[in-house]
Amino acid sequence: MSKVTAISTAENHAQSQNHSELIDAVAEDRKLGPDEKETLLRFAKSEDRVWVYTEERGLMRRLLQHPEFRLESLRVVTEESCGERVDPDDFSEGSITGVDGWVPISVLSLKTSSRSTSQHAAIVPDRVLREG
Repeated sequence: MSKVTAISTAENHAQSQNHSELIDAVAEDRKLGPDEKETLLRFAKSEDRVWVYTEERGLMRRLLQHPEFRLESLRVVTEESCGERVDPDDFSEGSITGVDGWVPISVLSLKTSSRSTSQHAAIVPDRVLREG
């Protein structure tokens, strides 16, 4: 059996509602240049999940809509702070300029051919969002 913990339907629904509110607050940090806005995917051989961190608006929005993405923390910019780490349950104001979480490793694959677009947000295809 996989080490990834199953999430109940009720928990999934509550998480989906919360993610909708978070999506509205997603923005890119205007103080960062394009070369400073990172997206990281990482996993170890012993893990069954891929940890994902991104500061790209389109990819943040798509990850928050992905049915198997589990959000761990947010990077939030407010008038008083510049990129503070916040627990998603504690988010109340500001712009979300980064998301950190994971997906099961089974959702990751490297294709034999290139996508028709080089947009980073397309890493999470529209089809997945429609099915979720």
